[in-house]
Amino acid sequence: MSFFEAIRAVFRDYFGLHGRARWAQFWWWVLFGAIASGLVYGYVVATDELTATSAQSLGGYLFGTVRRPIAYLGFAAIIIPTIAVMVRRLHDINWSGRWLLVPGLSALVAWYLKNRGEHLALAADAAASLADEEGTEFVRPQLWFDTYAQAETFAAKLQALPVSIQVLIGFALITTLVILVLCALPGSPVANKYDEPPPQRVVDRSSAWALILPFLILLIIFNIYVFARGFHMSLTDAQGVNEGTWVGVQNYKDILYANVLKYKDFWRAVKVTFLYTAGCLITQVPAAFVLAYILNTIPFFRIRAVLRAAFFLPCLINTVTIALLFRMFFNKDQGILNNVFASLGLPSQTDWLMHSQWAIPLMIAVSFWQWTGFHMVYFLAQLQTIDPTLYEAAKMDGISPSGQLRHITLPLMRPAITFVAVTSAIGGLQVFDLVFILFPNASFGPGGVAKTLVAFIFDEGWRGDQLLGLASAIGWLTFIIIAAVSALQIRFLGLGKHGEA
Repeated sequence: MSFFEAIRAVFRDYFGLHGRARWAQFWWWVLFGAIASGLVYGYVVATDELTATSAQSLGGYLFGTVRRPIAYLGFAAIIIPTIAVMVRRLHDINWSGRWLLVPGLSALVAWYLKNRGEHLALAADAAASLADEEGTEFVRPQLWFDTYAQAETFAAKLQALPVSIQVLIGFALITTLVILVLCALPGSPVANKYDEPPPQRVVDRSSAWALILPFLILLIIFNIYVFARGFHMSLTDAQGVNEGTWVGVQNYKDILYANVLKYKDFWRAVKVTFLYTAGCLITQVPAAFVLAYILNTIPFFRIRAVLRAAFFLPCLINTVTIALLFRMFFNKDQGILNNVFASLGLPSQTDWLMHSQWAIPLMIAVSFWQWTGFHMVYFLAQLQTIDPTLYEAAKMDGISPSGQLRHITLPLMRPAITFVAVTSAIGGLQVFDLVFILFPNASFGPGGVAKTLVAFIFDEGWRGDQLLGLASAIGWLTFIIIAAVSALQIRFLGLGKHGEA
């Protein structure tokens, strides 16, 4: 059994994706979700008490540290299948698309939970004051508590929960409510790809889970949890080893418009990053295509193989090593470039690495030397998939070589061009090691003129005041920028049209 067959076997059988959803399945899942949510919530509250009573001990510290990942994983195990069941039910009753209302409703529930403790405490205080004035015992009008101390304790516990967990609780509650409503609606299933009959062959589920579990565990720990933790940190004022307190979107406001210094530094880093990325795209992609086109037409196989290896070799060298080599190459006193200029009688005392106007061009030149051969390999592989009979037919029709390039080669090269352009842009927007090592003293160029977005994250998070919350917010903004640029490239280049692989 292959890995993909194992995934298909487990999830088809578990969620019933091979057929229409059964109403009983929804009710059982709602019951399970309610019980599991209660258990996870009780676990969080109980560990809060244990951590508070043993905060000074090593056991209390470790217990409190482990609590959050377990709570995140517990709620994820409840919410993700719930969403899958809900979306399939919406699809069955021809409501696909309306589930987008769920995040908005979840935000309202999360806001309600966030302010729940304050409301309970104020109401309990008012009720206690009224009871004292009337000389009666404290009652609990719609408060669910016997004493003011219980209400105050519950409010403190609820407010102590991370807001991310409050959001997950709200999401679980609202999705459960939506499922209950959908279960009461008459189902009119529409034809879809899941209406196929279930497979008849018997599948060994134990083998399937054995193949899937290692991947799922690593994915949750090193991807999903890391992303969720990073986003949560971006909403706090975390600094160094201090986890900080909740500040909401204040970090994003400081970066985008509120803090003048951070605003200027951020947008300067965006400008530098885009200039570097645009320079890499303009120089590397056309050069790589020309090299691939030439190598694909060379008739001598041995010469072609040697040239391919020579152009591809630089990308196998570590970027740190390349940056150190070019730092010596551009050195003012012992650099090869100045020595060559001196032998030609040209000015030979230029300090290339300390001139601000040369910072970005030098980065583009180093990246061009390293990655052009890498992109050339993808173009060469795509060129070799083109049917030679197309060129023969074009020659018989009298089409010139430039016409063949324009009407045959370039249209059929679009998948490779899109891939190379997108990956090159992503690499340019994420550049850090090159700019960190190339310039002396890790200064990101003279006056920081070559400080890219990732370098800006490094400066804020690991230098100076170590503002990890602010650095996390910059990281998420960088992620949004990269996603937007990639989407625009794919849209502009038109990859994925009907009939394309």
